[in-house]
Amino acid sequence: MNQSFWKAERVTMLTKIPVFAMVMLVMAITACSDGYVQFPTSPEGQRALGDDVEVIVLSSDNIGDFSRPARGHQVTQMPSGRN
Repeated sequence: MNQSFWKAERVTMLTKIPVFAMVMLVMAITACSDGYVQFPTSPEGQRALGDDVEVIVLSSDNIGDFSRPARGHQVTQMPSGRN
């Protein structure tokens, strides 16, 4: 076998390792979840949720209340690590 064959084989193996690692990472994260959550979308189902659950229906009238930061735009007081 010539040298270019071995070089090409090494390059393909090096590209397979990150793909395998990403697949394993996704599988590990998926295994940690409890599955999925079913939330009632009908008004009757939402009323039956209980008193400790508040359902907020977003509309074009109230979306601005939820899309702005609560504290406004403030500069952080946390250290940045710069001198």
